Parts: sequence; C-alpha cells; structure tokens
Amino acid sequence: MAPKLISTVIEDLFPQVRTPGRHVSSAIHTIMRRQHPDRFKDTPIDMTRAAIGNAIERAIGAALHRKYPGRYLALPELEFEDFFGNCDLVDTVDDAVVEIKCTWASTKRVHEDGIDGQWFWRYWAQGKAYAKMLGLTKVRLIILFIVGDWKSGPPCCFTWEEKFSQEEIDETWAMIKAYAKDEEGQNERTSSSRIQPKSKPKPANPDPSPSDPRPRSERGTFKSARGKLGR
Repeated sequence: MAPKLISTVIEDLFPQVRTPGRHVSSAIHTIMRRQHPDRFKDTPIDMTRAAIGNAIERAIGAALHRKYPGRYLALPELEFEDFFGNCDLVDTVDDAVVEIKCTWASTKRVHEDGIDGQWFWRYWAQGKAYAKMLGLTKVRLIILFIVGDWKSGPPCCFTWEEKFSQEEIDETWAMIKAYAKDEEGQNERTSSSRIQPKSKPKPANPDPSPSDPRPRSERGTFKSARGKLGR
C-alpha cells in the first residue's frame, strides 16, 4: 500500500502575536511598496517560506544565545515613540543590534547591488530603527541565502556590521515615522470616503483646538530593557 498523503501545508509553528498599533516592520514595508511597487506588493504571504524562514532565524538566534550565555540578549517587544518593534538579538559585548534574515534572494544581489544597495536597504533600516529604540548605533546583519546563487552554489551565510552616526539613525527613524503617519492618513481618508455619503459632508469645526501634546514615551534603552529582564 502506498503511503497516504495527510497534508500539503506546513503548520504555523511561529504565529505572530503583535501588540496593536504602529510597527517598524509594517512602516518599512510601506516604504518599499511605495518606492518599488513592481517588486514589493501586498500579495498573500507564502506560509511555507515564512515558516521555514522563521524556524531558521529562531534557531540561529537560540544557538547564539546558548553558545554565548549572557552575551546575546533576546528582548521583549520594544516600544518607543508610539512604535513597536521586535529585535532579534542584542550583543551586550559590542552593544550592537543583531538582525537575522533568511532570504530566497540570490547572492548575486550582493555583488550587483552591494549590501548597502536598494534590495538590502530594508534590512539596515529595520536594524537602525531598533538601534534608535535602544539607544545604540551599531547594527549587525546575519543573512542566510537559502538557495545561494540559484545555480550551482550552496546555501551561504554572511554577516555584515556597520556603526552608523546618530544623524543617520535619526534620519531613518524620521522617515519611518513620516511614512507610517502618511499611510494612516491615506487609510483614514479612504475609509471616510466609503462611509460618508457625498450629499452630507462632515461640517468643519469652526473653532478647532490644537491637539494636546502627547508625553514622550519612556525611551526603551538597552540598559532599561536589560534591567527589566533582571540582567
């Protein structure tokens, strides 16, 4: 008797549970979708690729944490200036944000575009955003190219590191905030146009009052995050 096929999908072993609100990764996706609409679209997620990528990224992070106890710190969800973020690891020795990426892109992109080119910009932007949230300036990228060069090359894993100026960190953070707020404004206008009948436009407030300034959220520095975990 032939074996019985019992499933054609992979189980979602790493369901993403996120706090409602603005997230760094979503804002960066918005930037890439607007800057490169031909390459970044709101298409359904390939759950098989996502599950494989999540499993490998978590395995690498867990292995580093075990091999270097006390050095690599896995932080809880970050919150800073009304944004949430999920940093993979923090290197407490080098004071560096560590982002682990698993990609099906060819290694040719590194040679053609450069690691600081358009394709990998989103990885660095995410790392710089987390650096801003933690009060750091150094970012390390560990990128696993699952299919190598898509020809005869085997899988490859490269690590890059960059220490950015505070100005570079702040510029990236400002861009992420601006795109996120603009996207929210567009969504609100779209939703309003669908709900509000054209014959009854919303009357303007004759005496609009300025919104109360929101208190700046407590900065999620690396030291405070480490303190919360009792380290």
